[in-house]
Amino acid sequence: MNGIEVYRFKYAPEHLEVLGYGKFLPHEWSRSSFKLVFLYLRNILLFIPFLLFMLFSAIKICKKEKIDVLFSHWIFPCGLIGLIAAKILKVKPILKIYGTDLVFMKKFKLTWLGRWILNSYPNIVANSEYTKKVASSFAIKDVEKIKVIPEGVYPPKNIGNEELDELRRKLGINNEKIIFSVHRLIPLKGTEYIIKSASLVVKAHPNVKFIIGGEGPMRTELESLIEELNLEDNVILTGFIPEERLPLYYALCDIYVISSIKDKEGNTEGLGVPVIEAMSYGKPVIGFDVGGPKYTIQDGINGFSVKEKDWKVMGEKILGLLKSEELREKFGEKGRRIYYEEYTWDKVVEEFVKIFSENEIAARYTKEEMIKT
Repeated sequence: MNGIEVYRFKYAPEHLEVLGYGKFLPHEWSRSSFKLVFLYLRNILLFIPFLLFMLFSAIKICKKEKIDVLFSHWIFPCGLIGLIAAKILKVKPILKIYGTDLVFMKKFKLTWLGRWILNSYPNIVANSEYTKKVASSFAIKDVEKIKVIPEGVYPPKNIGNEELDELRRKLGINNEKIIFSVHRLIPLKGTEYIIKSASLVVKAHPNVKFIIGGEGPMRTELESLIEELNLEDNVILTGFIPEERLPLYYALCDIYVISSIKDKEGNTEGLGVPVIEAMSYGKPVIGFDVGGPKYTIQDGINGFSVKEKDWKVMGEKILGLLKSEELREKFGEKGRRIYYEEYTWDKVVEEFVKIFSENEIAARYTKEEMIKT
């Protein structure tokens, strides 16, 4: 895959291999209580062969490739398996944590296991200050060994006017101001708060369109909310937007909004990559003060940070930006500078090189080779 060898392991008949992204946590895509109980029981039973075959596969591949460093993502299950495999193979382990994985450990009363894993890794990377803060709540011995390195974001693409005009025609947009958000339609993303804020914005500024990209189990109820608030002409649910099409939407919009909250499971955004992508396109950003966005959005600098679930204030902040092109440009330019200072792949790779150097591996590879991978 793009020149990188990818190995996959089997742990069950193909139709039962459902423990990957999007299926691992059924509450993110199913709303039926009965179905959730059944799916969680099924997933728990599948976990035993999943863990065993992951371990066997990891050891086999590491021996074949004669690896120097075993870099595991998510504290569980990969962090646990990576640690065991590294001890067996006597290689250097590194762990990257994302926030929701730590919440998962607490939810299922596995804090003791999470603490042991975090204490056992000599090198840990967190994707945000928020994630590091959550990790510190596990009462680990050395919090400072956790290095914060965000996700890298690719530079903005040059988008031509013809492409933007085509997208406007597709969406039925003329000269309206555009508010954009993209995420899965699940409770954690708080989509209903954007829609509610739209009801306030439209009253004072009818010439505006809210474009919300993404699919998920909440779509039907969100459509009902749009209809209930008479926002059919102002709110567009686009469905899934392919990654290669996202730059068009970032370039087209005037403001980017992230409405993620802390859901009833305790999950929230570990970082909020779309915020950074929007910043790279020079767009002002608005979001709730929870999780990663609390640290990414600097209130009054590159956008506005709003108290969680306060859709009325969110609407007021959107209106304030709609009324002031100067303020939008000011926030957008500052956000662009923050992106180039902190979130380019060059910056991210430099930080990873430091960690790999500690493991005596960087001397064998150039920075360009590391960037490529």
